[in-house]
Amino acid sequence: DSIAHDFVRANIETRSCINILDSNLVSTEVLEGGCEVTAQDAEKLTAKVAELAKQADVVTFNGSLPKGMPKDAYVSLIETVKAAGKPCILDTSGESLLAGAKALPTVMKPNEDELAQLTGEATEDEAAVLSAAQKLHASGVDTVIISLGAKGAVMVCHEGVFKGTPPAIEVVNPVGAGDTVVGVFAAAMAHGVSRKESLKMALASATANCLTSKTGSFDPETARDLAQKTEIVSL
Repeated sequence: DSIAHDFVRANIETRSCINILDSNLVSTEVLEGGCEVTAQDAEKLTAKVAELAKQADVVTFNGSLPKGMPKDAYVSLIETVKAAGKPCILDTSGESLLAGAKALPTVMKPNEDELAQLTGEATEDEAAVLSAAQKLHASGVDTVIISLGAKGAVMVCHEGVFKGTPPAIEVVNPVGAGDTVVGVFAAAMAHGVSRKESLKMALASATANCLTSKTGSFDPETARDLAQKTEIVSL
């Protein structure tokens, strides 16, 4: 209730995504496909993003596009944010990712398979991942973050090339960890934190997210403690 919102409302049902965690900590997700939006809904969204970008510090674009929106919708949305002089983060997949990458968002967080699709390079080991990430960075994407799962992440950006390794934990529920990385990284950017320190905070918070049974939730104090144990090295 305390989170401010300013939605573009469409005359359709809201998509529901449910995460079920049983007594054995086995996670099952039930994800609705969602209803189809209209061209007018898409136009309203672009106008809303243009309006909000003026007062935002950072804008994030997350997840799949609603049915009815063109596959390259993220291109115009990213360009709208960039026209306002603000940084943006793109975290999506499939055709939306391949199209959105052409608009050169400030930050991208593809996985290893998506990185291979974006660059046309193999990503069979860490060295190959780094090479492909550097290629994507050289194309004009300021910061490229590649998740390595429990092993952490690698990042290529204007500050250099880094590998982040969080402490080993016994995972309770990993759902929401990727979104936590994006959210915390965005918040750190908004506060002027360095990319290196932003990665540490993001990985620590995502690790804290995995320690709770709640979806997409973490204890800030736990995250701060884990940040002290998260290693960031220059490569």
